[in-house]
Amino acid sequence: MQKINMVILEGNLTKDAEKKEINGKTLTVFTLASNYFYYVEGIEEAKKETYFLDVESWTAADKLDKLTKGREVRVTGRLRIETWKTGSEDKPEYHSRTKIVAHTVEIGYEPKAKADSDAE
Repeated sequence: MQKINMVILEGNLTKDAEKKEINGKTLTVFTLASNYFYYVEGIEEAKKETYFLDVESWTAADKLDKLTKGREVRVTGRLRIETWKTGSEDKPEYHSRTKIVAHTVEIGYEPKAKADSDAE
């Protein structure tokens, strides 16, 4: 069986995307807030969990001006887990961070408040 590492996420940017130049190539980085809704038996109202996910894309540099705070986006890509160690040899502290490496970034609607202010 082939091993699959693929994610598809939709959410909103928590702030404007940033551009980083690395070895002559442009890396676009942003944080995506994605909501998960679920129901608990006996409770009519849906529960909501919000996840904040760091995203890196080597293919979204041409969309940088549209990747602004509140903008809805859909990301397809893969998970990458970074691990590192701090502290001393006798008392090491281990850390990890999960990132999304985006293969595609699709731009969704513009936040209503921003669209209204641009029209004025």
